[in-house]
Amino acid sequence: MKKPTIIKKKDIQMVPIPFGGKGGDAGMWSMVIDSPAVDTKGVLFGTAEVNPGYAAHRWHSHTIDKIDAAGLEIVYSKNFEEFYYIVSGSGVCQWESKDGKIEEAPVTAGDVMFFPRGVMKHQLLNNGSEKIVMVWGGSPLNTIVKK
Repeated sequence: MKKPTIIKKKDIQMVPIPFGGKGGDAGMWSMVIDSPAVDTKGVLFGTAEVNPGYAAHRWHSHTIDKIDAAGLEIVYSKNFEEFYYIVSGSGVCQWESKDGKIEEAPVTAGDVMFFPRGVMKHQLLNNGSEKIVMVWGGSPLNTIVKK
């Protein structure tokens, strides 16, 4: 029988959001639970602090995402599902409809966004005046290739 893993706040490494701005302009994010850092076979969990005017993750769908600035390529599982939970702040969840139009819904502290398998292109944009603090996660694990 295995014991639980406890990850202390002091051990969580926050790095600049690699999808926008330079040197942390967009904010900071972390990948807290991810293999091989934690003995998981399917859970991905992290945190983010998104500055006003920026997105938590650039427009993306769950296929392949190349992050040139970080030298990474994320290959999503075809069954990948994702969620965002807003701890504080507010913004707008945006997605591209089947006809290519941008749709959106306001979100604020306590709201959860769930992105099911096969979700359209989407992003969470901080269009407010204060930082968004959020947790995010997904399953199953993605393949991350360092270029």
